[in-house]
Amino acid sequence: MRAALLTLFVPLMAVAACDTPRFGFQYDQVDQLSVAGNDYKVYYTKTQAQAVRLNRVGIKSLQLAADAGVLAIKLATECEIKRVDPKSDPVLIIARIKCAESSG
Repeated sequence: MRAALLTLFVPLMAVAACDTPRFGFQYDQVDQLSVAGNDYKVYYTKTQAQAVRLNRVGIKSLQLAADAGVLAIKLATECEIKRVDPKSDPVLIIARIKCAESSG
C-alpha cells in the first residue's frame, strides 16, 4: 500500500513544484523579476498573464506574496490589470490585462 501511494504521490509533487504557468496557457513572453522580496516568473500575452512565485514564504506572508504577484504582472507586462482570477492563489496569480495600444 505504501509503495502504491508513493508511486502516485512522487510524480504529483514533481508537477506541483514547477515554475510553469497553468497547463494549456499559451504565452507569448516570459519575464523573471523580484518584487517585495519574492521571485516570480510572469508569463503573458496581450490579454492574459500568470505570475508564478518561485520562492517559499511563511504562512503569515501569503497575502503579501499574492499582492506582490499581482504587482509583478503589472511591472512585467506594463499593462493595466482588469481582473484577477478568483482561482488564483499565493503561488500562481492569474489575471486578465489590458495593454495600451502602441502609437507608431
